[in-house]
Amino acid sequence: MRGRLPLQHVAVAVALGVASGLYIYGPLFQPPPAPHGPAAPPPGAAPEKRP
Repeated sequence: MRGRLPLQHVAVAVALGVASGLYIYGPLFQPPPAPHGPAAPPPGAAPEKRP
C-alpha cells in the first residue's frame, strides 16, 4: 500500500471501530437480568428480615 490515508478514511475507520465495539460489548453496560430458577425466591416473596 503506497501513499497516505486521507483524514476522512481514518475518521470513518475509527467511527466504525468504536461503533462495532460498543455493539459487541453493549451487554456489559446493561443491568444484569433478574435471577430465575430453583434458587431464586418467588416473585411475591417478602425480603428476609434481619434481627
